[in-house]
Amino acid sequence: MPCHKVTDDVNLPDSVCRDTDEEAVLAVLRIDLRPGKARRSDQAGDAEVAHGFTQAGATGGMTSDKSPSHQTNNGDKALHKPEHMWQQIHWRLMPQTPVGRAIVSATQRLDDAGSSTPNLDAQVILAHVLQVERSWLFAHYDYELTQDEAERYSDAVARRAAAEPVAYIVGKKEFYGLELLVDRRVLAPRPETEMLVDAVLDWIERRPGRAVTVADIGTGSGAIALAVAANCPDVTVYATDVSQEALTVAASNIACLDARDQVRLVQGDLLASLPEKVDIIVANLPYIRSDDFPGLQADVRDYEPKLALEAGPEGLDLIERLLAQLPAYLKPGGAAFLEIGHDQREAVLALAERLLPGAHDVAVREDYHGRDRLLIIGF
Repeated sequence: MPCHKVTDDVNLPDSVCRDTDEEAVLAVLRIDLRPGKARRSDQAGDAEVAHGFTQAGATGGMTSDKSPSHQTNNGDKALHKPEHMWQQIHWRLMPQTPVGRAIVSATQRLDDAGSSTPNLDAQVILAHVLQVERSWLFAHYDYELTQDEAERYSDAVARRAAAEPVAYIVGKKEFYGLELLVDRRVLAPRPETEMLVDAVLDWIERRPGRAVTVADIGTGSGAIALAVAANCPDVTVYATDVSQEALTVAASNIACLDARDQVRLVQGDLLASLPEKVDIIVANLPYIRSDDFPGLQADVRDYEPKLALEAGPEGLDLIERLLAQLPAYLKPGGAAFLEIGHDQREAVLALAERLLPGAHDVAVREDYHGRDRLLIIGF
């Protein structure tokens, strides 16, 4: 049959696509059936399969039959099977599976689990396992995975099917042209946060010949601080965070990427730890409402640090505190740039008006999708 598109941006050759029906794909899998944990007889008896991205997550096409129901003492219906009949199905690739078929199979598994980008996830993870560029995969679709490679790929795909972010699985994330080390101690930097870097660089470019000092508050992995430093050779950047674990990750990135020794790490709460006044304060602080946190996508809620996400009843606890501190830590003529939630425009403008009567320029800028994203304050 003609090759169909199985990746986001690459068509696999016909020789790979030719046998991608369900029977052929299952032929490259090893299905392990293992006893599951005992369940009380009054609990539902759906077979346990690897979790997807939602609490009710999709389980894919490989499931065990439901057991017949029985009547419990309280009159409620429940499903029950003896302990020895409970089974879990583990998705595994067989050794000698070709790269092309491995991608097709993993894509189907991740699609069943609820990934919004299953093709891309499957490719990025396999490239990481094989320690090659993603483009290599499509020039070597007949390459057969060794037993070790098949096992490591299967394990990594299972982690993604359980909603773990790809960035944590591969241990890195690209941001503003830099490859950053990331893990569960820090947020994986988002593309929309590059707007903060753009705004800071624009401000600096309009003041040529001026020595500029920047403070990146809540630096996390160091993404913003390193991006600014990489594009402005004469700038000094203080990168602060209250979390020592986050600063440890940032230190690793600084060691790899700060060739001109421009970034200084400082541990402390918001602006209090800054050693001097600065020209620019840039911050991507937590802004998720406490009531909204439980409803976040599982790959965010269950894996990324809550300290870097949740910020009180209105999502503004840290932003409000930082705004109140700005006058004491910004030089005359300085500016602040803060990322905000898409629905916080009116609230942050009201805070700025109340807390910063000396500010002469306060504005909210939309991101590239037309959503409110960036608060800019000039003094």
